[in-house]
This record gives sequence, structure tokens and C-alpha cells, in this order.
Amino acid sequence: MIYISIFIVFFIIFSCSRKDTPLSPEISETFTPTSAPASGTPTIGPTFTCTPGIINGTLNLPSSAQGKNYYIYLFDTFTGFANADAGISGICGTENSVPYSIAVPPGNYYMAVFVDMDGDGFPGAGDYVGVYGATWPEWPVSANITISEGEVLNYDLDLVTGFNNVTGTINLYEAAPNEICQIFIDIDTTQTNSNYVARKNVFVMEGVLSAGYSLLVLVPGNYYVYAGIDLDESGLPFTTPDQFGYWGVCGCNPKNPPGYANAIISDLSASYNFSFTLGKY
Repeated sequence: MIYISIFIVFFIIFSCSRKDTPLSPEISETFTPTSAPASGTPTIGPTFTCTPGIINGTLNLPSSAQGKNYYIYLFDTFTGFANADAGISGICGTENSVPYSIAVPPGNYYMAVFVDMDGDGFPGAGDYVGVYGATWPEWPVSANITISEGEVLNYDLDLVTGFNNVTGTINLYEAAPNEICQIFIDIDTTQTNSNYVARKNVFVMEGVLSAGYSLLVLVPGNYYVYAGIDLDESGLPFTTPDQFGYWGVCGCNPKNPPGYANAIISDLSASYNFSFTLGKY
């Protein structure tokens, strides 16, 4: 019995003092509703091996977004929405204010939010966006939410209508009429891991050798920008015979990414242009 008691005490102390495994909206520990609650109030998200903190609050929207999905992410270092330390989604009700409640492991965090008005799964122009402690596109100088085990906090956020802060032109290697040019802003160069922070599909018209695009980046950071045309419709990653390229890399060598995340987006209120030319994979 003595050995069993010692083991139990050790397990509780260890499991409640760490958050090595990030809680992502893509894994089973995070609640993602499949239908809207009648009141528009979400259910608390992740579950934990120790007592999490709870953050309650209200999202104040510019106007009603009835039936639209909202997404809330908390992170200490931003490595993509899929890797957030805690995240929850829900469906907006009829009112301009949306109550929320989210379970969070102990730590220091930023909180970023968007309401997906166009249903594409990413923040974009026309979506409602916000960050705790600042009015987007301003960004807090440091993580400004500190929560302890079992603590209950209340934070309201005022959301604004987002706008695109990244534009560019993708010059094609050769004509690709009636194909889709896919543009990504990503934290890494692994195309299949869903770490994108922004994504856009642009239809390529006949007789056109370029595709213009615009995107909204919600969180400042250093990113990779790349694009491709999936000519054989094999899906990601792009391979032969697709057209593909990275911003900052010659289109004659499309397989090699830049040596570092070279698209530096530090001022979200600015307009960044990332134009480049695709090569043949």
C-alpha cells in the first residue's frame, strides 16, 4: 500500500505540472460541436489529466453572425492553429454577443479569435477577428493571459471586421487553363500537416499566365509562402508534373524551399506583397 500511495502522489504531481502535449482543435481532447446549441453557448473544450483553468467570457461581434462558426485559440508561441495549446469552436447564435467557455492548461497565453463568415476554415477579409488585450490589427507585445491550475477567469473580446494584409501575383510556369492555383502561408514547408495560417484557391482562366491573390494573416510571425497547381489531381504534396514554387526561391528550382521562414509579417496593419514564379516540379 505504501508503494502504491507513493506512485499515485508522484503521478499527480508530474501530470499536473507540465503541458508538453499541445491541445489541438484537430485532436480528440478538444470539443468541436457538430450542431449549434439552442442558445449559441458552446460546451467547454479540452479535457485534462489535471485540473485545468477555465476562461469564460463574451465575444462582442460587429453584427450578428447567426449560424457561423467561431474559433478560439490560446497559445504561448504560435506554431499554427492546429498546434494551439487550447482551442474550441462553436456556432454563433442570433445575438451580437457570443458567450464562450474554454478549459486551458496552466500557463501564459495569447488568445486569438475569428468568426468564419465565408465558411472556408481560415480567417479572411470580411470575417470577424480579434485578439485579447488589443484591437486587431494591433497585437499585444507579450502573452497577456496567465492562468493557474483550477483558476477561473473572465475575458471579453471585441471583434472587428478583418481585412487582407497579404497580396501577390503567382506567375505560372506555363498555361494551365481551368485549373486551381493553391496559395499557402505556412509555418513550415510540410504541405500535408495542416499547419497553414492562411490558404487561398484561385481559378486560372484560359489565356492567363498569372493568378492574383489576397489573404489575411491573423497572427504576426515569420512564414513560408508557396503555391502550386495540382495538374494530376493527386492532392498534396505537390509532385511531378505539378507547377510549384516558393516565394524567395527561383522558379527554376521549385523543389528546394528557402533556408528559413523568409516572409516576415510583423505589422498586421501593413500590406505585404509576395509575388513569385512557379516552376515545373
